[in-house]
Amino acid sequence: REQFDSVCHAMETLFSKKGRGQPVAGGRGAALSTRFLAFSGMRINEALGVDWDHIADGKIEVYGKDGELKTANSRRSIHINRPLQEVLDEIGKIYGRNGRVMPTANLRKYLEEACAHVGIQRMTHHDLRSWFATWCVLAGVDVDTCARWMGDEVTTVLRVYLQVNDEAQREAATKLQ
Repeated sequence: REQFDSVCHAMETLFSKKGRGQPVAGGRGAALSTRFLAFSGMRINEALGVDWDHIADGKIEVYGKDGELKTANSRRSIHINRPLQEVLDEIGKIYGRNGRVMPTANLRKYLEEACAHVGIQRMTHHDLRSWFATWCVLAGVDVDTCARWMGDEVTTVLRVYLQVNDEAQREAATKLQ
């Protein structure tokens, strides 16, 4: 999480612009979009299709950009967790709560330069889905629920997205007695 937060902070720093005495969201929008993807587990085209009217009762209804979804499981509801709610509140405060939620569509340049600045391996929007799956499982969310939120089968989440690091494996080993 610390590396993730450093990458988002680097985006804001590297790509901040000034306009009429106030910061203009370039890097800020990219950092918020990155957090939106990471805390929701959505694919980028799903996230780009989220409008403010798709959010109600603590859930985001996923319809996809232009109504196109990748899999049969992609049409789903994602329950809003605390960090995701904080991101939604911040996006709403800066950009308003009309139309599309995600402020920045093309994150590749932002992520690439921010990762280089922080000194970590390049990340893509695909890596944010892996980050979400790993974050969920390490936090104790069962894989079935995580898979439903991601719009994937459990086997796909386990095979493609979940990346448990050495520290998590060490901690898991201490639980076996």
